[in-house]
Amino acid sequence: MTVVTQNMIFGGYCVSQNDEGKKILVKGALPGETVEVKVTSNKKDYDEALVVNVIKSSPYRTEPKCAYYGTCGGCNLQYADDEYQTELRKSILVNALDRNGIKLSDDKIECVSGSKWNYRSRFVLHNGGLMENESNRPVIVQECPVATAAVNDVLQNAELMQKAKNFDKLHIFEDKTSVNYCEAVLKEKNQNKKIIGNKKKNVKTGGKRNIYEGTNFSSSVQSLAQIEVCGNRMNFDVRGFFQSNLEMLEKTGEILKKNFYGENLLDIYSGGGTLSLILKDNFKNFTLVEHNRDALTCAEINLSGISHESYGLSGAKWVELYKSQKNPLAYDALVIDPPRSGMEKEVLSWICSSEIPRIRSMSCDPVTHSRDLARLIQSGYTLQKLYLLDFYPQTSHIESLAILEK
Repeated sequence: MTVVTQNMIFGGYCVSQNDEGKKILVKGALPGETVEVKVTSNKKDYDEALVVNVIKSSPYRTEPKCAYYGTCGGCNLQYADDEYQTELRKSILVNALDRNGIKLSDDKIECVSGSKWNYRSRFVLHNGGLMENESNRPVIVQECPVATAAVNDVLQNAELMQKAKNFDKLHIFEDKTSVNYCEAVLKEKNQNKKIIGNKKKNVKTGGKRNIYEGTNFSSSVQSLAQIEVCGNRMNFDVRGFFQSNLEMLEKTGEILKKNFYGENLLDIYSGGGTLSLILKDNFKNFTLVEHNRDALTCAEINLSGISHESYGLSGAKWVELYKSQKNPLAYDALVIDPPRSGMEKEVLSWICSSEIPRIRSMSCDPVTHSRDLARLIQSGYTLQKLYLLDFYPQTSHIESLAILEK
């Protein structure tokens, strides 16, 4: 079947249609191309298809740099020109906003980019390799063009990578001890043993806090990594989540600090306290809410000496607790960075009625972010600016930061 592609949408698919008018989502195409496709999945309202031959190519199509492209499951936009990729990601974000009734002029959306290659500091190896495209099999790679030099040093350590094949998961993060860390993990007899949760050792902190059982950190474990972002030393468990593009994290931090200040900051889905630590000079008191208590333990270390409270609860449970208080703390500002699924409905409803004047909302999913932003706008917030944060060049993944005021 031959089709002509239209715009690109979330997931990196280009919209098209067959002769009967049924929508087809094409993988591996660019807007405006004439391509021969093979249908891979039939849905009620649309089909999914894969490009098997490019008949008329886009002027922005290019040859992928990676020898593993198409086999490895990452970098799904590597066939597009670097600068054009940013335009595509912006169009995906705009499309998600439009579908939720949010119309923004070009001056209200700003793209913030960094290095296009050798930027990725964080990798998870599965039995010594990256995940194959649309399968669970590992692809053993010796060099990755989006990985930093330190990560590629690890990938090229033949002895280490041979040992890594025996492990379901091996987490690598860019720091000076990458190889030493990996070797230490490989020596662990029980690879799936939790190494966060030493209940005998407490962590020092400044200010009032709520520490829950099982969230104390043993400093002797090998998985604690440290980096510096916006002049702050941050600790995190390399086996947990942390942003993999440090250059973009630095740029995001500088944007976050602009015209955002007050007495009391609420940080929901705080993780290891990264955003609160970046904002430590902009506010006097911090409240962190994070259901992952291992991450919250690192937040306690990071915010040591800073006036704060920590709650090892889901956002929904924290809202319930907050509502039950007779004289709850009033917040001047909110920073929120939910998981891909977006804000919990209880959290979103509470924010809409909270009268918190300033919000900085981050997201790794343009669809759920647009949905949540639409609710906030309906409740009276004004979306003053939206940043497309280009954390993941060569892919269709999008991070965004919304500046909201009431």
